[in-house]
Amino acid sequence: APDSRMSETAKKFGVFIDDLTARQFVVSDFDRFDLIYAMDTSNYNNIISLARNDTDISKVKLILNESHPDQDLSVPDPYYGGDQGFIDVYNLLDETTDIIMKKIILKIEKDASDKKVKERVHQLIDEFYSVPFNKSIRLVIDVDPA
Repeated sequence: APDSRMSETAKKFGVFIDDLTARQFVVSDFDRFDLIYAMDTSNYNNIISLARNDTDISKVKLILNESHPDQDLSVPDPYYGGDQGFIDVYNLLDETTDIIMKKIILKIEKDASDKKVKERVHQLIDEFYSVPFNKSIRLVIDVDPA
């Protein structure tokens, strides 16, 4: 379970993370995911060390490079910043994940040639953001128009 202080911080923003779990990254994750975000350089290097080829490596990014391009920043450790440290990290990641979501939407719109696919993507995004507390779930978009 997440740190209780982070759980409390997330709840203040309407996000419930109490049921989240973590696990070790495994090589097969390169096959399962198109994008893999690391929170810091240590985790980034550990993930890269498992890469089988350049394609695997190209999937791995430091998450804060999305909001602070090419700065190779690590997410700060909130544990030493008191309650404000957790709030600061939450806000930083909330901003960054919104940027990631917008990039994904733009890519889908660019790549989708079918108007129905684009409409379905917008519908799913609207649903995603209209349901309270939804930012803590994983969004999977099925763009198969069939």
